Amino acid sequence: MSDNEKLVIEAILASIGLESIKGPNSKISCKSQ
Repeated sequence: MSDNEKLVIEAILASIGLESIKGPNSKISCKSQ
């Protein structure tokens, strides 16, 4: 795997991670209130 491919995969995983973090957190904050 080339360095460019690693960077692309890391960027995709990061964007997915941010989305998954925002989702559960917003749901949890709604439940806690």
